[in-house]
Amino acid sequence: MPAEEDDEDWPPLYDEKEFDEFVNRLVAMEQPRAFALVAELGVRADAQVIGWGLQFAEHVDVALTDGRTRLSFSTLDRVVRVLSSRGTVRVVYLPVDPLPDD
Repeated sequence: MPAEEDDEDWPPLYDEKEFDEFVNRLVAMEQPRAFALVAELGVRADAQVIGWGLQFAEHVDVALTDGRTRLSFSTLDRVVRVLSSRGTVRVVYLPVDPLPDD
């Protein structure tokens, strides 16, 4: 988090519309990739969503659907390796909405 400073120490560099565009692009560039973790049951017989996650640039956070388990890993490969100990686990990325063209 940036250090707290008075707003007067930071003169505006953008008008309101330009700043909105700047913030939207910043968020789009830094947004984590959202994904589901899906366990394959049998050999392509059925499937179950077992968790949801966010993949950041430096780490991955996962919440399992059991409502109790939260995990953090350095890579998505490690998540899959740990959760695949009892069977096949797939990563399914959620679609990303493109930036509006305004």
